[in-house]
Amino acid sequence: MTTLVDDNDPRIMYTGLWFTSGVSPEYHNTTHGTYAAGSSASFNFTGTSISVFGTVGPANLYAEENRPPISMYNLDDSPAVFFTGPLLNSASYHYQFYTSPPLDAGIHSLVITSVNMSNTLWLDYLQYTGVNGKYGHQIFQIS
Repeated sequence: MTTLVDDNDPRIMYTGLWFTSGVSPEYHNTTHGTYAAGSSASFNFTGTSISVFGTVGPANLYAEENRPPISMYNLDDSPAVFFTGPLLNSASYHYQFYTSPPLDAGIHSLVITSVNMSNTLWLDYLQYTGVNGKYGHQIFQIS
């Protein structure tokens, strides 16, 4: 069963400099953003996989050095995985930043960290495959 977790869910723990925003294409019309290196968001879940989705904003035309946002993903004790967002002319919503490899069923911890201080890192929602349906919104496909 797949569960979506909105960026405003209290189970996501934010540290550092984060602010809230959002527009209608985003899940629940909300996002959390940071432009501060070292700001992080952590989430514990019981499941077998997890993905992170966000918004890739347009390139910052006013920045001295226009660099894409870079984020780091630490899952349990695995080596860090880095994601470099593209530089786009317009926003792209529901953009997949990270997907875990298949995991053993159990409790896992994911830490998302902003690496650079250029364009804003926009976190929209997490999606994980759980072993029970206790939390979040369930996605069902009816055929």
